[in-house]
Amino acid sequence: MEEELWARDKNHTWELVKLPNEKKVVGNKWIYKIKYKSDGTIERPKVRNSAETVVVLVYVDDIIVTGRDIQGIDQLKKYLGNVLDIKYLKKLRYFLGIEVAYSKKGLFLSQKKYTLDLLTETGKTGAKPIDTLVGVNNKISIKDGEPLQDVGYLTITKPDITYVVSMDVNPLDKKSTTGLCAFVGGNMVTWKSKKQNVVTRSSAEAEYRAMASTTCELIWLKSFLNDLGFKSAKPIPLFCDNQAAIHIAIYPVFHERTKYIEVDCHFVREKVQAKMICTPQVNSEYQLENIFTTAVGKEKFIGALDKLGSFNLFAPT
Repeated sequence: MEEELWARDKNHTWELVKLPNEKKVVGNKWIYKIKYKSDGTIERPKVRNSAETVVVLVYVDDIIVTGRDIQGIDQLKKYLGNVLDIKYLKKLRYFLGIEVAYSKKGLFLSQKKYTLDLLTETGKTGAKPIDTLVGVNNKISIKDGEPLQDVGYLTITKPDITYVVSMDVNPLDKKSTTGLCAFVGGNMVTWKSKKQNVVTRSSAEAEYRAMASTTCELIWLKSFLNDLGFKSAKPIPLFCDNQAAIHIAIYPVFHERTKYIEVDCHFVREKVQAKMICTPQVNSEYQLENIFTTAVGKEKFIGALDKLGSFNLFAPT
């Protein structure tokens, strides 16, 4: 800790001043961690100072403020009100086309108005709903119809259309698709379906690249939660249904299967060795991310959406 304070003083990180009138000191604490080498051995201890965090999301002239420091939030709102012409709308209800509803179970996000506006603009308000957007054995061609514009924004609240929106109608494209979804406290908070950058030589390589992409997402998510004050030292479970890909992530001896994979993908193994993530295997039948990578039957599709927590709040009961 003394070395950290010395370094900050040397780099002029801060400047000691008198506390202004009507201002209060922000709470902070020292956090101690261990930094590991790529082989899992300890490199050195780490220490950093963490203050109470207020998160601010800004898009043009729309602002969301959140955090656990209620006093800090009130001070920020007062400051912004003094320097900017701001209208405080209290509890979040609508932001960038996303509607927010509250219940005892938490928040529910939807884009009903955005969806209806999109259907009206494209003349498809009379279209009938279907259970699945693409059949298991169906092939989509660019000749099948006009592409629907601006539909990608709907995937923010509609995981059920994520795979279809990301589909490439080019029959010559042989790249695999990375699909992922992440949960916090039993609630899905992020998901993705995206074509990989290269054509892979095996399913194991494709799965390992998907694990690398998912690991990036999980590490960022953990860092974000830490900033909000939700800290956990437990490794994050990264569920995969490909045993070969899991072995590549755990055992460095699988050279023959990994020599064609870029070095930057191997940081998955580093995070496993550092106990930041763990890689339990899940049966393919129960792998929820399947709906983000391939077309599945009606029963599996509806079952996966139910487990993901996706449902129609406006459906009749």
